[in-house]
Amino acid sequence: MEWADFVTNHLSVQYRSNADPAQLEALREQLVYAAANAGGAGVDVMGDVYRLTLGGPEGRWAISFTVENDAPFGIKTIEIADANANLSLPEITRDNLESVLAMAEDAGLDGVVYVMLDGEELARNALGFSNRELGQPMTTAKLFGVGSQPIDYTVPLAYIAAEQGHLSLDA
Repeated sequence: MEWADFVTNHLSVQYRSNADPAQLEALREQLVYAAANAGGAGVDVMGDVYRLTLGGPEGRWAISFTVENDAPFGIKTIEIADANANLSLPEITRDNLESVLAMAEDAGLDGVVYVMLDGEELARNALGFSNRELGQPMTTAKLFGVGSQPIDYTVPLAYIAAEQGHLSLDA
């Protein structure tokens, strides 16, 4: 799809009328860069804001947007930001592993964490829920399908660990 078609078909009339050509071009460049470097993606809905997170070896970008309430549902607002800008993770050690996992669960992380170091199992934890709507707690026996949401977290976290020198992707 050509950029002009995208603007016409997907951005609201209000957004198009408020943005000058330089702003639209900057938006296009940011979207192209984030998409070209994405190795994984995740989508969240927070109220009326949709957030698409793209991650790859060059970084992670959060594309947040709102949509008009009536057809044709054009994009009203859009913002592209470095998804790691507000990321503040403590260094994980043997001593603080359990407290970091508790913080992750308190922050709303749902999943299963298995940590093994030098042949020693340090953690096998079920965090949060397998189904929040039904109130079903997560268990360590939960099976995840290939391509399910956990990959949306695993890929970006693997890249972050590689960027920090804790993991090699060249194995």
